[in-house]
Amino acid sequence: MKEDNLTRNECIGLFTRMTDGDLYRWLETSEIPFVKEYASRIRYRRLFKVVLSKPIASFDKSMRNHFLHLIEDIEALVETELEVMEEPGKVIIDVVNPVLGEEFLSQIPILVGGETGFDLVRLNQTEEGRPLREVLGQQKRTIPSVRVYSDPGNAELVRRKFEKLFPSEEQKPHREDEIDFEEF
Repeated sequence: MKEDNLTRNECIGLFTRMTDGDLYRWLETSEIPFVKEYASRIRYRRLFKVVLSKPIASFDKSMRNHFLHLIEDIEALVETELEVMEEPGKVIIDVVNPVLGEEFLSQIPILVGGETGFDLVRLNQTEEGRPLREVLGQQKRTIPSVRVYSDPGNAELVRRKFEKLFPSEEQKPHREDEIDFEEF
């Protein structure tokens, strides 16, 4: 978009009219080396692979906020990718945070049997709905994630760099770990 000075709408319009061949030819004429590389990777099916995937919940609050911010800020996303691998286009970071519908689903009325017959009760207002609410809550903790893609040949290097730059909570030393218990 920047190279051809296209607005977002112009870019969408251009892409919706392109065939696969048009897209490959357009990308291959780019003066940005990694764009040409991506075009070649797509054409010849040498795609990046997921080299690391972590739930967003595994990071501390400030890091979770950083990753969630990347969804809206492409410039910050590119900067973060460059922190992991200094060469542009060698790493792709994807922040996955789908709307899971927990709020909507918890409002669904369910039929609950009682001593005087059956009642319609919202899922979040009954003990019978607790198992489903727990599953929805678990999904909210496990599905939102950060995925890092790269060439499989760089997988180990990318994982080490990412984990050093963005340690998850379990990788950070805890206060108890730093105390020498033999002193007591």
